[in-house]
Amino acid sequence: MNIVDTFCYNAIKTLFLFFGLMPESRRIACGNVLGRIWFAVDRRHREMALLNLHQAFGNEKSAPELRRLARRVFQNIAQIPFEIGWSYRLDAERYRKTFQISGLSHLKTAFDRGKGVLLLTAHSGNWELLPSVMQLAGYMSHVVYRPLNFKPADRYLYEYRVRFGVDMIPKKHSMRKIVRAIDRKECVGIVLDQNAGYTAGVFADFLGKPASTSMGLSLAALKYEAPVLPVFTYRENGKFHVEVGAEIPLIKTGDKERDIAANTQKYNKAIEAFVRRRPDQWFWVHNRFKDQPLP
Repeated sequence: MNIVDTFCYNAIKTLFLFFGLMPESRRIACGNVLGRIWFAVDRRHREMALLNLHQAFGNEKSAPELRRLARRVFQNIAQIPFEIGWSYRLDAERYRKTFQISGLSHLKTAFDRGKGVLLLTAHSGNWELLPSVMQLAGYMSHVVYRPLNFKPADRYLYEYRVRFGVDMIPKKHSMRKIVRAIDRKECVGIVLDQNAGYTAGVFADFLGKPASTSMGLSLAALKYEAPVLPVFTYRENGKFHVEVGAEIPLIKTGDKERDIAANTQKYNKAIEAFVRRRPDQWFWVHNRFKDQPLP
């Protein structure tokens, strides 16, 4: 890193340290205020969230209800930096006790098959907290991620993510490392709720509309027959929760192209089921439907 990047990194580290020293009530209040301000001034992301919410709930909720829901989404996302600063100061034992985990029996059952486990997840709740929870629950964890373009912020988040032993796998050329983790009977988390483009994705329905979705999870599951479990984190009543779902049965007919599409569709439906139950906890500001099937 050059001098400017080092300065920016130290400034980011100091800011998050300040967040971590704030009392809980003040952190929450600041996140809520910043979320409301962000919602008011950021027209592009506000309109994207409202468009996505209308796509999903337009027949169920009124325009004022959708607007209030969108505002809560911005407020929830705005809590994340404060929660990162706070949680960075926790040791492993205090960190583990912060979470209520449900469905660990599903994870144990999957590992009892003698293979690694693929964890399907999404940008829900504070997704930055999830990898360390799985690691501290006793399961060696790897997470596929896309490095940030802004290197000082990427360095800080990388250090935050790996501090309890989680292995971060850069998305580009990630398959070899995923395979090694599966061979070692470990778990790999893959985020599957962002637009994948035309070349790396397959179109599968999500919230009633075609969504380009990465084929990576389906390819790994089909080739190595590792079980796939949905895992999501969310906030409720001031508590952090991690929800581990039952294994998603693998469709494997021998027709590779159709099997990829069919399994990817099931993965999208698992994410959609969570999003519909807890709509304020998902990342609606992303242009999930940016690419659409060609006519």
